[in-house]
Amino acid sequence: MSSEETVTVACKLPHGLIMQLQEKTTQPQPVMGGGLREVDVWVPSNAHAPITLYGNAHPQNMAPIADIASGFALTYDVPKDFWDQWVEQNKTLPAVKNGLVFAQPNSRRAKDEAKEKADLKTGFERLDPNNLPKEFSKKVETADDFKKRTAA
Repeated sequence: MSSEETVTVACKLPHGLIMQLQEKTTQPQPVMGGGLREVDVWVPSNAHAPITLYGNAHPQNMAPIADIASGFALTYDVPKDFWDQWVEQNKTLPAVKNGLVFAQPNSRRAKDEAKEKADLKTGFERLDPNNLPKEFSKKVETADDFKKRTAA
């Protein structure tokens, strides 16, 4: 990986993501009845250290540790060749397929794409206690409701 070109990666997953390249190799595998066969396996590559993408979650009363654009945390200066290889190896990952993790050549373009994708849902969004899904509406009691019920 010799290219010095970098990209800005945007990630809407609250916990972020650790990107690690894999390499294909073969290993012997025992077979029933004795003997071995060669099988293809993917193992972590030593060609580049893993890169951690920031997530958009942060403690309630603290500022985020990463820049946040329309719900996407931005990680700057990710080597472009690393990103290209990682995306090729992980193109079926739901976060990649659904646009929850993407890269742009600069932060302005990443922020523009994040704005376009601001309404994407990850499934990790916080629940509004006043607007719960139907399956929870009868099972969850707020602290105020509990106080009212037990005060009588």
